[in-house]
Amino acid sequence: MLSNNPTAFAARFRQAMQRKGLGSLGATQLAEALAGEFPDILSVQTTHKWLNGTAVPRPERLSVLARWLDVSEHWLAYGPDPSLKGSGLHDGSARTSSAKDLTRRIHQLSEPQRGIIELLLSEFERSAVA
Repeated sequence: MLSNNPTAFAARFRQAMQRKGLGSLGATQLAEALAGEFPDILSVQTTHKWLNGTAVPRPERLSVLARWLDVSEHWLAYGPDPSLKGSGLHDGSARTSSAKDLTRRIHQLSEPQRGIIELLLSEFERSAVA
């Protein structure tokens, strides 16, 4: 049975934030960083509860957080998905992205970063032909 444990959620939430380079954000900075992601007001008290393991986000907020942190919703809410055992996807960080999602993410990169992606793609294409 799945358990939505607030303490375990907080640990995964902080882990995902670390990976995104956001590990130093406190509740106030987190609420400010997320302000544009939510249609309703996100209070500092709410982000404090998420960070300290006293509350778990509602499903619609969890979905936004997972997308923002680039992890799976299941992993963020419950931990590793048992159906993915042996797939290397247990930490929630490697998810299959749609072409639309990849395009959005690439467009969010800086011009130099997009140049690096183009070089990598060219190299992959050369390797595939060889």
